[in-house]
Amino acid sequence: MAVLFDTLRRKLATERNVPPYVIFGDRTLRQMAYYVPQTSESLAQISGVGAVKLEQLGEEFLAEIVVYAREHGVEDRLDSPRQPEGSSSLDTVRQRHPRAYEKWSAEEDGRLKEQYGQGRNVSELAELFGRQPSGIRSRLIKLGLESNGP
Repeated sequence: MAVLFDTLRRKLATERNVPPYVIFGDRTLRQMAYYVPQTSESLAQISGVGAVKLEQLGEEFLAEIVVYAREHGVEDRLDSPRQPEGSSSLDTVRQRHPRAYEKWSAEEDGRLKEQYGQGRNVSELAELFGRQPSGIRSRLIKLGLESNGP
């Protein structure tokens, strides 16, 4: 199944004129193949799938995964049976980060810029905005306030 994802990764890399590992690394593809995430919430739990990549690439990868899973009768291994009836992994994330995966408003972007400019770190901003640290980092990158590099 990882070969299926590698084919999609290469296609997207060619379209974007970037090396395939920029799309997703091998480890990420192996985890997708093992865990078979079938929702955005599950895919977000895969190492290497941050908020930005989830937004940019999630739909295309999920479409491939879901088709494969249905054809082969494979369950989502990240859809934990330990969760209470009617809850999801998103519910679990939102217990700590109430605004996780919600769209950002222009007003919030302005507040984020202001707070970041005052020297608040990612953890403080995550707490202040009720979002995951990865979501804060992704938004700072999108706003040009931080770089995506090491």
